[in-house]
Parts: sequence; C-alpha cells; structure tokens
Amino acid sequence: MRKKTKLGSGLALTIALGFIAGLLPAPSVLAAATTYYVAPSGNDSAAGNSEASPFKTINKCAQSMLPGDTCIIATGTYRETVTPAASGQNGLPITFQTAPGATVIVSGTEPVSGWTQHAGQIYKTDLSWSLGKENQLFVNNGAAVAPLWEARWPNISEYTLPGLKAGTATADAGSATTIVDSSITQPSDFWKGALVWERGGNAYQGMTSKVTSYNSATHTLTYEPIAGDYQELYPRLGSTYFLSGVLGALDAPNEWYVDDAAQKVYLWAPDGGVPSNVEVKKRKTAFNLNGKSFINMKGIRTFAANITMNGSSNNILDGIQADYVYFSNYSQNTTNADQLNGGISIVGNNNEIKNSKIGYSSGTLINIEGNNNRIVNNIIHNGSYMASYDPLVKLSSGTANLISYNEIRDSGRFNIYWRSGSGEISYNDISNGMWLSRDGALLYSWGLDMGNSDIHHNLIHDSKGSDMSVGLYFDNYANNVVAHHNAIYNNDVGIQMNTPGNYRLIYNNTVVNHRTSSIGFWGSPPYNQELFGSRVYNNIFTNSVSLTADTANGYNTTSSTGVNFVNPAANDFRLNAGSTAINTGAVIKGVTDGYVGIAPDAGAFEYGGTDWTAGPNFTNPPSVTYTQIDTPYMNLIKNSGFNGTTDNWLKWTTNGTTDVQSVPASPDWQVRGRQYRLKLGPGGAGVEQKITGLKPDTEYKFVAWVYNEPGESIVLGVFNYGGNAIDTTVKDNQFVRKEITFRTGPTNTDARVRIYKPGSAVGISYADDTGLIENTQFDAGVSQTFLKEVQFTTPVNLFTVGEQGILNLTGTQQNGSPADLSTADIQLISSDPQVLRINSVNNGSASVTALAAGQVTVSATVSKDGMTKAASQISTVFPTGGSDTGPAGWALKTYGSHSKGFVTTDSDGNYSLVGVGDNVWDKTDDFVYLSKNVHISDPNATVTFTATIDSFDYADPASIGLMFRAKDTADSKHVQFRTDGTGKVLRYVFRNNESILDSQNPPAQQKYWGSSTGLLLDYAGKSINTPFQMKLVKEGNKVTGYYYKDSQWLSIGSTTVEFEGTDFLAGIGMFSGSGKPPVKAVISQLDIQVEDVLNSISIAADKMFVGAGSPAVLTVTGYVSDGSLADLSQATYSYRSDNNAVATVDNNGMVTATGEGITSVHASVTLGPVTKEGSIGILTDLRAPVTVAEAVYGTQMTVVALSATDNLSGVARTEYRVGDNGAWNPYTGLFIIPQGGATTVQYRSVDKAGNAEANKVIVIGSQDVTSPSLSVTLDKTVIWPPNKKMIAINASVNASDADSGVASVILNSIVCSDPTSSPSDIEAAIGTSATTFSLRAVKDRTYTITYTATDNAGNKTVVTSIVTVPRNMAGN
Repeated sequence: MRKKTKLGSGLALTIALGFIAGLLPAPSVLAAATTYYVAPSGNDSAAGNSEASPFKTINKCAQSMLPGDTCIIATGTYRETVTPAASGQNGLPITFQTAPGATVIVSGTEPVSGWTQHAGQIYKTDLSWSLGKENQLFVNNGAAVAPLWEARWPNISEYTLPGLKAGTATADAGSATTIVDSSITQPSDFWKGALVWERGGNAYQGMTSKVTSYNSATHTLTYEPIAGDYQELYPRLGSTYFLSGVLGALDAPNEWYVDDAAQKVYLWAPDGGVPSNVEVKKRKTAFNLNGKSFINMKGIRTFAANITMNGSSNNILDGIQADYVYFSNYSQNTTNADQLNGGISIVGNNNEIKNSKIGYSSGTLINIEGNNNRIVNNIIHNGSYMASYDPLVKLSSGTANLISYNEIRDSGRFNIYWRSGSGEISYNDISNGMWLSRDGALLYSWGLDMGNSDIHHNLIHDSKGSDMSVGLYFDNYANNVVAHHNAIYNNDVGIQMNTPGNYRLIYNNTVVNHRTSSIGFWGSPPYNQELFGSRVYNNIFTNSVSLTADTANGYNTTSSTGVNFVNPAANDFRLNAGSTAINTGAVIKGVTDGYVGIAPDAGAFEYGGTDWTAGPNFTNPPSVTYTQIDTPYMNLIKNSGFNGTTDNWLKWTTNGTTDVQSVPASPDWQVRGRQYRLKLGPGGAGVEQKITGLKPDTEYKFVAWVYNEPGESIVLGVFNYGGNAIDTTVKDNQFVRKEITFRTGPTNTDARVRIYKPGSAVGISYADDTGLIENTQFDAGVSQTFLKEVQFTTPVNLFTVGEQGILNLTGTQQNGSPADLSTADIQLISSDPQVLRINSVNNGSASVTALAAGQVTVSATVSKDGMTKAASQISTVFPTGGSDTGPAGWALKTYGSHSKGFVTTDSDGNYSLVGVGDNVWDKTDDFVYLSKNVHISDPNATVTFTATIDSFDYADPASIGLMFRAKDTADSKHVQFRTDGTGKVLRYVFRNNESILDSQNPPAQQKYWGSSTGLLLDYAGKSINTPFQMKLVKEGNKVTGYYYKDSQWLSIGSTTVEFEGTDFLAGIGMFSGSGKPPVKAVISQLDIQVEDVLNSISIAADKMFVGAGSPAVLTVTGYVSDGSLADLSQATYSYRSDNNAVATVDNNGMVTATGEGITSVHASVTLGPVTKEGSIGILTDLRAPVTVAEAVYGTQMTVVALSATDNLSGVARTEYRVGDNGAWNPYTGLFIIPQGGATTVQYRSVDKAGNAEANKVIVIGSQDVTSPSLSVTLDKTVIWPPNKKMIAINASVNASDADSGVASVILNSIVCSDPTSSPSDIEAAIGTSATTFSLRAVKDRTYTITYTATDNAGNKTVVTSIVTVPRNMAGN
C-alpha cells in the first residue's frame, strides 16, 4: 500500500511550481511503487502486497496497479483475461512478471469432464458455451499439450501444416459455388451444413464456406458464395479441399464436434476410451492491453488466447511464450479481420516483443500497424493455417518498424507479408512457408511504397509451396526497397521482381539452389517490361537469371562453377579461398562498407570479413536499433505513389481539386501503382515536396508517370535546387513516364519538385509513381582492368568418338576490353575424362580428345590479379556412325534435318538420352524420339504410357515429354505432353485434322496462330516437380495427359488425334531448341500397358502336390480389362521356380519335384508390348505314407483298424484287400474278419503327391485269449558307487505269443523312489520299445522299470524290474 508523506510548505510550493512549469513528473510518479503478488492459493480480498497475502487472480492485480507497480506471479494456470486499469509512464512502467523459477500460464481454456459414451469410441458431454467458428479443443496432461481437430474428411494424422497438406481431397470439377468429386460417396445432404475449405483455381489461397446441399447422384457439393472470390480462384479439376463440421464425419481419433444448439461436445479421444484431460477454449484474450501504454510482461506464458494492443504504445513483451494464440475456421477474401488481428495485434507505436516464442494460429501471429515497433530475438512459428493473406507476421502500416534476429518459420502461405509502410527486416531466419499455397513467398510485398525499407542479412530458405514458391517476392507495384546481404536458397525462385516495380535495389545477395531461377520477373502488358530505377549488383546467382532491359546490373557472379562455398550441402554459403566471388563486386556506399581485399566480394558473405548469423540468441540477446539505410540511387521522394493520402506533399488547394483516387481495374494502361494515384482538377491544383539530403553539384532526375483527360495538360517541375526552375508540360492522354534532369548548385543539398495543372485548366489530370534519384554514372570504385568474366568462345561443342579438337577460352575486363590470359593461371577439368579428355592447356586454348559417347561439362577457372573467374561448357561426344540404336524394344529415331542423338543405358536399366533438335511444331518436326511400336488388336483399346524423367536441366525452349505418333514420319499426327527442365513450362501439343485445317484459315480465324500443330492452353498455374512423372492415356483417338504431383495424378487435359490402324509409336520426344547445344535426359520406368491385349493372367496346376515321378502341368489363362478371356495364341511364355532344389519347371510348364518342401513357380506371358506375370504355390513330397494295422480279436470275429500318416502332402487314400488276390477296397473305417483260421489282409496308402506305399500284410488268426509271455533281464540291478553320474542300463527283453503273435513290447515307465529326484535323473524313451536307458547314481534310491507286451488280440503282460543304489557298499 502507498504511504502518505507530509511535505513542508516551501517544498510543496516548489513542487507545485514544478508541475505548472512541466519540469517535474505527475504526482503519481512520486508515489512509492508497490509490488503485488498473485498465487493460485491467494484471495482477491487479500491485501495482495506480500507473498504471504497474495491475490488469487492476475486481473485483480491489474485493476490495482498504478505506474511503477510490479505484479509478481507464482506458478499456476490462470484461467482469466487480464485487463489493466491504468497505463504506466515513461520510466515507471506497470510490470507483470513471473516469480523466480515460476511457470505462469494464462489460459483461454476450461477443463471439461463428465463424458458418456455416444457410440463406439465417440463420447459426449455438456458444453455450456461455444465460440462457434473459433472453437478449439486440446488434451493437456500437464506435461504436454496436443491440439484436437474438428471432425473432417479426408482424415488427417496430425494437425500440422504437413498433415494438412496431405489431408486434402481433389476435385473433379467445380465452379463459383460447387465442387464435384466422385470420391465423395456419402448419402445426399450428408454434408449439408458442413464447412468446406477449398483452394481453387490458381490455388493462391484457401477460403471457406458453408455447404448448402450435397447431391450423391452427381457427387456435387454446393456452398454459399464466398466474399472476395473471383473466377481465377473458382474450384476446377485438380483443386484441393476438405470438409468439416458435421457429426457424421467424426470417425477417427482426435476429432471433435460441437453441437451449439444442444450444448454438447463430442470427441473421439486420441487413444480411444473415455476422454480425459480435455480442455475447451472459452476466452479469446489473455491480456487486453488496448489503449494502454508502458506495460511490461516478462516470462509469462499464454495458452489458447491472444494479446491485444490496439491503440497502445511503449509496451514490452519480454520472454513470453504464447501458444495457440488464435483459431478460426472462417476465411474469405484475401484477408479477414479476425484472422489478421486474432493473434498479437500491435496497433500503436514504440511497442516491442523480444526474447519470446509465439506460435500456432489459423491466421496472423503478429500484426503491426504503427511506427517504431520492434520484433526482436523471437521464435515465431506455425501460423496461417487457413492459407490466406494473413501471414505469420504482417506489416500492415507504419514506418521505421524493426523485425530482427527472429526465427520465422512454418506458414500456410506467407511468413512475412509487407502490406504497407516502411521498416527494417534483418538477421532473421525465415523458412518453411507456403505449405498450403502456390505463387507466394516467405517474404512477400505487393502494391505499396516500401519507403526505402532495408531487407538485409536474412536467411530466406526452403519454401514449401506446390510451385512458384519464392524466397523474396516483390510483386507488381511494390516500389522503393533495398535488399542486400541475404542468403536465399532452396526455393522455386530466389527473388521474384514482378512488373511494374520501381527503385528496387538488389545488392550482395547469395541466391542459390533454386528449382526454377535465382531471379526472375513477370508482368502483364503494357508495363510488363518495366522495373525503372531498379539495380542488381554484387549478387551470386547460381540458377537462371532473368531481368528486364531497364534493370541496371553488373558485378554479379552468375555461375556455380568455381564459387566454392564452404559447405553448400549444409547450407553454409560462406566463401572458401579461390572462390570466383571474391573481389568481384563493386563498391556500393552503405552496403559494402568495410569490405576486405582489393574489392568487395559478391554475395552475402565477405571472405575474410566478419561472419554474420541470423535468428534468435536467447543466451546472449542481441542489441539492435532501427537504422535507415543510406545508399545511392534510392528514390528520395516520400509517399511517391500517393498511398491513400497526400502525406509528405504540400497541396496547393484544399477545395478537393487536389486529391488521391483509387486506381481503376481497367483499362490496363491506367493500372500503374495499382492502389492509388494523384488526381488534379482545375483551379490551380497541384502538389510539391521538398527533397533534402542531396549532394551539391550532382545530377539528379525527377520522374513521374502522368496522363490527362483529352485536351488537358499537366506540368512537372523542379525548383529551388540552385538553378533555374524547370517545368515540363505533358499533354498525353495515356500514362507516359516523364523525366526532368537537373544539377544541384555548388552548395545546395535540397530541391523542390512539383506536379500541377495550369491555371486555365478545366479538366482532370493524373500522376503516379514519382521518383527522384541520383543520375550520375555508376562508379564501381574498383579498377576497370580487373577480370570481369571468362567464357568459352564456341557455344556448341560437338565431337565424334576418336576426334580431337580445341576448346578456346577468352576473358573480358570490367571496362569491356579483352583480357590478356597469357599470365593467368588456367585450370580445365572434364566431368568425365573417359568421355572427353583434356590433353593440355596453353594460353586459353585446350586440346581435347573424344573417347566415348556421352555428354560432359568442361569447367574452367582462371585466376588473375587476385581474383578468380570461372566458366563451364557442355560438350557432347556422339558415337561413330551417327545415332545409336537404343536398348531392346526401344529404338532411337530422329526427325528433321537438324536432329541428332544417341541413347545409352546403365546397370539399373535407366536410359540416358542425348540429342539436339529444333522443335515439335507446325507442319513438320525436328527432334529425337526414343520409341517403340505398339500393336493393338482393337483400335479402341486403352493404352497407358508412363515414364519418369529423372533429370533434364534445361530451360525453355528445350523440352522433353511423352508422345504418341500415328506414323514414323516427321509430319505425322501426334500428341505430346512435354515440359522444360524447370517443370514450369508445361505444354500439351498435338497435330490432328483440326489443327491442320486451322492453319489454312485466314489469320483472323486461326486458333493456333497458323501452325499445323495445336496447343492446349490449359496449363496456366500448373507445374511438375522433379523427377517428372508423366503419363499419356490413349482411349481410341482420345489422348489425356497426366502429371504426378502431391501424391496424385493430375490431368493436363485431353485432345483427339486421328490414329490409323492398329499400330502407332509411343516414346519420349526431346529437342534442344533451334541453334541450341545438345541436351541430355535420364529416363526410367518406361512402361506401356495395353489393357485390351492382356490385363492379367491366372495360373492353375493339374495338381498342387508333386511327388516322385509324378510331375504337375501348369495352365495359363489371360484376361483383358473387362474380365473376358485374352487370346494368348501369339503369346510367348517363360517359367521359373523360386527354389530349384524343391522343384523345377521346364519351358512347357511341367513341374518336377527335385526335393521336398514348398516353392512358388512363376509364369511370364508376353503379348505384344505387354508382359504379365503370375505365380502359384507347389508342394513337393518324395516319400510314401506309412500305414499301421491293428487287429482286435473277439469270440466270433476280429476287428481290423488301419491308420496312415504322411510327412508333407497328406494321405490321399488308404485301401485293403482280404487274401492275396482279392479286390482292393477303400478304407473308410473299422472292418471285420470272421473267425475261422488264419486270414491274410493286405493294406497300403497313397499320399496326395501320388507316392504309393508298398503292400503290407497282417495275418488274422483264430481267437487268442492268452496273454503273451514276457521276460526282462537288466545288466545292472545295483548301481555303485553313488557318484551322481548317469549310468547306462541295458535290458534284455524277450516276448512271444503262440496264437495271434506279439504286436508290441513297450517301455511304459521308470519311477524313482526319491521324491526329491529331478526328471533329468532318468533318460529313457518312454512309450517306445527302447531297451537302453540311463539312471542317476544317487545313494539310497530305488528305480522301478516297467515293460508291457501286447499280442495282436490285445492281450497284455506287464513285467517290473528293480535297480537300486544302496547307501553303502554293504548294500544297505
């Protein structure tokens, strides 16, 4: 509590005067700060100012605190929303912090219990609240928290971004409000009321809607219109989606469903059974700091709730952990207010989040709207699960915001979306975004003035999108940015600079290991080639580079040859000694300051300089401040695109004639800045801006895009720069770029620019995209005689085996003059010296010898004047005699005068295809074709051709793909599905009657631009990932192309080609492009299936058990796809056995037993191009069964029983006959022999393998009622000494029976008198006729041995013998 202090009147007067004068802080500042305490065991009625008397809730503390107060919180989970009643003050913040060592969690959930079984594994309980679209459930066992998910289809195994990516269905068709999918099989309206998440059309983003109906007959879902949807995003074939939110979909562990009306929640627990430790979200906010300032949070965890700072400033979140900050299943338009602001929302200035971990949201984790906010040294992860434009971190507006030293990873779409404002993004590790999207980036901006923002020293890597997944993306209309010293790797594209976009300065970045290109651009006319004022210098680009003609560029290292990174496999892209990037850069003020050596290095890491790291360091948190970069050629005009306001411009009128207007969507020429433009009306309308920080006596350029209504004009001007005012009048009626060049005076460091209407104007004029940049010639700051590059002078190197040749290397200096290489150190290496050998190198010329067919890369490194440059050249060696013949069944064909190629195979059966050719287009084709002839008996048969292109590293115009050709001619009708090496340029081309006739039409009526070859244009937005798995399916004359992506086959489209007859060609067509060097592809898994010829086979054997001398014969039956029999009259067969030691099979399908056991035998049937295999199991048995006869004598008859056994195949039959020559009878059970003298009975058995037992005989005599005689004599009746060893005993056993004869003599038992004896003390085959056994010599024991003799009439005699082990030698 606070204590009152009595002040003297003099002091009080002094203080009062100080307050009036503003010299002293407010009275509350002088009050003594209070420390409050909170604990779960506390009481909100307590004083709260001691550990012994704590509050129970944090919010009670928050309601009591004043500036300078601190709230110390003990370990516990606090289920509440904390809303401070007051703000802190500068120097006297209000602080919430954990007690030393405490774990404090402010949770938005409440536990639920009382579960009862609903059905099966599904349980239910009452739920008195619901957040609707924002419901969340968790299992929290105290040690770990696991999210559960709403009942859905398809099911998923985990609620993660990879799990969600795998857990989608694929549409067969769709529209603005429908999805058609034959895999949906539930009854009609099963899905009515469900939520559908769909990523339709161009698949940029996911959006959700409520299902209004489901038609099971047509497999059609219909849903409500989606706000912000448009045609390019409507679902279509290949679009992905999932369904959720109906009880019927609850069919797997971890799934839940909330029935709002019934106030029930249903759950299938993760491990089944009665759910436990379940928590349901009830509150959306953990800390409500709206409108509050100078609030500090330290070490606190929040769970399933957000932190809001709307209208807040100077707040600090330090060392917090915020998990599951927001969830909503609603996502429409590109952005949603709830998804954007549902996480940690910062709307205000000078706020900071540091040393924290923030994760898990369906939308944005941190949204920034304000100035001078800081996000430093955090882990920010797992957000944007709806895959909208609400990213992990969003810069919505503001200036001088700092995002630094963070790990920012795992997003459904963007990691960082720069929507508006300026800032600094530095030293961050940004990765694993775009999981559920395409055509986006880890760091993305669009349609804004970035205010010379600085993006530097970041790791930007491993974007996960389905294609066009970019590292750093400046989309259309994004202007005014500097990006330097970033390492960008493992994406589709490293840096994308779409047009139009002005004043983008790209310096000293390492941009490597990208699937498509290191840097590229794209745009729509009429501004598709404009990147005015953009500059690209000092970068390392190891993949393709594409820049507009107006992009200034130089001093870039554009080849991977010789770059020599420290450990690229581990993503360590620092430079090793001798790297071609060392000393090859230009000096750029503010970017290369402090470089080491004779010149700056290219790339993000200076060799010999200070290494930098990105990402958080919680052990030694970094100290970093926002710094505005200052480097030449930046646009010095502020608010250059009139971003919704005329801020930073002085308006000449205030009557509305000077205004900012939204840019219309059409016509195309009006779409400049995309968002806004300056509108000037009559009456002296105009704006001007003062530009400061200019260099004296330096030339500058003022630029603006302007246009007028008909008959109007607009004026651009520069004045107050140290010279005469310059004005330029423009009367154009469409946007045109106008420039004014001026030179500052000898001492002038500022100027004013203006855009205005003449006083006589009566109409409207417009301006946009203004700029003021330094216009001096670029000074690289290094010697212009330095080596700039080296290159091979012959672009195409073709050799024939045995040929010798010369490779020439030349160099160029930075000033463009030829470089003298006579004193340079030159090294040339062939990637395969067994194909092309380097003999010698002399002054840039290398002698080579072609030794074998193949393709090699010759790499050259040239070191001169302290720097190294490299070049590489692909050289092709053709076999002698021209084109080779491919492997068996596949032949290499060439069409056209320029085509040439060869093919080889490796030990794994992969094909290496090398060739050159112009194109497959128009009237006749020029390409190489690895193909085979396909014969079908039915022209309407379905033929499926699949192949995998394992490698093909050449961009358009080079192309490779699957092809069907009607004839073996260059002008044949055909269809080809092909791609370039990037997988982005998919083309489905065909020559058919329609395309041939189309080429004869007048140009205005032509569909295919006058070409006899047609092109299916349904490939926009589609791409294929390496290795390229492709398929063509021919159904009669209809051919459909497919590509394999995201674990499914997707269609590229269909066309019709008029194939003639029952023969055509199928294969791989490849060309390099006109005038291009040969290209190489590695191809595997070539397979052609003709379904009507032979779809499957079955194998039968005339016997499944094979015995000695009794082989089995196999029969093979073939079937076509509809199940009917195939004609195998022209088929070839081959057979094999898995184990020839058990059975062999000959070429006629005869199986012969060679041993005993079980094996599989296989039949392979080839019919035309199709081979099918089947198998069947065979058991071999070489031994006959064994039959035992037993006779039971009675007074009037004798009963005979037969018992047969077989070791493997089993007994097939047993038979007998009475007498020597009687008929054989099948044995089915006991049979009777009447009394009357001796009778002979013969018997035998045959097993299932056909092995027959030799005949056996039993003689049945007259009735026998006399037991047999039996005598047993042991060779030892006393054992001595008692040494506990096992002693062998031999028994002499004699038995006889005069009547029926002795049937058996059996050792029945051996019993020891010692109850402590062990079974191991007796070793005997009890139950057999054994006459030898062993007994243990242990003193004072008696062993009793019993034998039983049985005659054939069943009479028995039992004899018992004794063996003793005495206590002493006296026998006692």
